[in-house]
Amino acid sequence: MYRLHAHWVDAYLKDIFWAGMTTSQRSESINAFFDGYVNTNTRLVDFVCQYNKALANHHASESREDFMTLNTVLAMCLRHPLEVKVSKLYTRGIFKIFQDELTNGLSLFHEEMLKEEPKIIYLVGVFSEEREKWEEVTYDKSRELTVKCSCALFETDGILCRHILHIILLLQLTAIPDNYILQR
Repeated sequence: MYRLHAHWVDAYLKDIFWAGMTTSQRSESINAFFDGYVNTNTRLVDFVCQYNKALANHHASESREDFMTLNTVLAMCLRHPLEVKVSKLYTRGIFKIFQDELTNGLSLFHEEMLKEEPKIIYLVGVFSEEREKWEEVTYDKSRELTVKCSCALFETDGILCRHILHIILLLQLTAIPDNYILQR
């Protein structure tokens, strides 16, 4: 088991995209999918019928969410061009997560660590924390704009973290590069 630790230890999985789900959440997700449709006494013949009902309900729920995303106007916290653009691209649920990261990024502080054009490295964090706990954000505008944070939220969950958003706001960028907007 230890020889395989690179496959199960969180520190080794930091840069792998998981869409924000942990192993236990995937199991819980499957249980929630079947909740109310099957139980330990469900026969195999009934399971197929119940599975189809659960699937139809899931599709209807996704369709409702798509309809709500397309036909409702989301409340803006900041009215910043970043927020407005992203509100048109993300689903409501993902947009709310983005808004939380954006608003939390406003209360962070930064310190420029290294500037070698076209790359700048910042330390970003909460003022009251020691600098060792701050995250390192690398901003590189050489080819296409790239930003990378040591917290790896984008690499694992697909959403820009508060640290990167803090630097984007600091640099007065009005758009997030398309490579940081993941498609469904």
